Amino acid sequence: MGNALKNGLTDIVELADVSQKTLDDAVESIVKDASSKSRLIQDIEIEKCADTSENQPIVEPNVKIKFAFGDKAS
Repeated sequence: MGNALKNGLTDIVELADVSQKTLDDAVESIVKDASSKSRLIQDIEIEKCADTSENQPIVEPNVKIKFAFGDKAS
């Protein structure tokens, strides 16, 4: 995603969310938020994702994702 703006993409946005339910819920919330801003998502990069530690459950499922948007469908 480093050359995304040089490759015709117009904007890169980083979104994060914490869920009281599951990690899937956090990811779904972020993708829904990003797609409401633009339907032209061209690239997605997961920056951070909560994981289990030593077989312990995730206390606060959280995720951070970068989205690259284009100005036209490819």
